[in-house]
Amino acid sequence: MNGAVLLGGRYQLRGLLGRDSLAEVRDGCDLRLSRPVAVRLLRPCLAVQPGNQLSFEAEARGRPH
Repeated sequence: MNGAVLLGGRYQLRGLLGRDSLAEVRDGCDLRLSRPVAVRLLRPCLAVQPGNQLSFEAEARGRPH
């Protein structure tokens, strides 16, 4: 991912902030609300495994997984 990327027509993604075993975190901007955000993206190779998707979504909602 080089340069600015638009995700979901709303989030402008910029530089890489960090990585972990499931995802990477990108610096970004919510264009609708005009505020900075950090966007965590599940690694594509892991997204095909249903257990990983459920865990990732539960974590995003603040629920235990």
